[in-house]
Amino acid sequence: MDSNNKLDQLAAVMKRINEDKVKFIRFEQTDIYSVARSKTIPAKYFCEKVIKGLPFFLGHLGMDVQGNQVEGTAYCAAVGYADALTFPDLNTYTTIPWCKNTGRILIEPTYLGKPVDAHPRTLAQSQLLRLKETGFSLYSAHEHEFYLAHRNTLEPYTSGYNCKATIRNYQDPDVLHDFLSYLPEVGVDIETYCSEYGPGQMEITYKPAFGITSADIAHTFRTSVKEIALQHGYIASFMSKPYPLNSGSSCHFNHSLWDLKGEQSMMHDKGDPAALSDIAKNWIAGLVAHAPAVAVLMAPTINCLKRFQVDSLAPVNASWGYDNRTAAIRVKVAEEGDI
Repeated sequence: MDSNNKLDQLAAVMKRINEDKVKFIRFEQTDIYSVARSKTIPAKYFCEKVIKGLPFFLGHLGMDVQGNQVEGTAYCAAVGYADALTFPDLNTYTTIPWCKNTGRILIEPTYLGKPVDAHPRTLAQSQLLRLKETGFSLYSAHEHEFYLAHRNTLEPYTSGYNCKATIRNYQDPDVLHDFLSYLPEVGVDIETYCSEYGPGQMEITYKPAFGITSADIAHTFRTSVKEIALQHGYIASFMSKPYPLNSGSSCHFNHSLWDLKGEQSMMHDKGDPAALSDIAKNWIAGLVAHAPAVAVLMAPTINCLKRFQVDSLAPVNASWGYDNRTAAIRVKVAEEGDI
């Protein structure tokens, strides 16, 4: 982005900040376990931090899921527990409706003048660039399941296992109302909500987006749900198996390849018996071939591994199938443009 465009963007964001009477702005990023980490600054220093950068501890990339420092990483003792210099993506600014006079913007770290390769958003952007160089864009959305539990007792929000039962949705209408009302205000285009199989288990789906926007929406969704839940006296847990004897929670990654303009799906072939293009078949084959490595990234904790159980609607081997919930890669073929 050239300097004139950045200045125009900055002016547009500043206009929103003033119009919404925002007093505080959260400069936020994720760690490798999807935990949001941030610094909040007075709005009067926003322009300064956009231009000069905001120092932020680099070691959060060397923490485990509980926030403990891990030995042997490249981001803690190896660099003297140094700070990164972080810069925001102006496209990601939003006002947080459940936090008084507060905005949020996503940041990425640099160290010694260079991007930090292991940072999840930086890494995702580099992979999307590699995909673009092959002539494709990625259209995707994450499909999250999570448990809602009472904050003090950790008892599930609902009892029983009656999946999709309407009566289980409204035991506390206020928290559901705030989920469905606030999330669209921060860029999460809600499509469906339902109760899931386990006690207190929920699922909220939202519309897909192209490129890094999809990852940003996933980050926003998880953090927002957790914050809204806390304000209502609940904990929202996205753990794979928070309750050993209850249903596990998944995060399905729904995606397809499109042309660079985002106008045509590259996965559909109406002349093929399976309605799949050669590109789709090769993409699926690649995912199956690399499934063990992908699993390390997508299931990085011991708790994640507890999700892999036979007859639990979770895959236990590198496989694919048509609309088959037991397969690692579930292919859903519909009309052209939907695949």
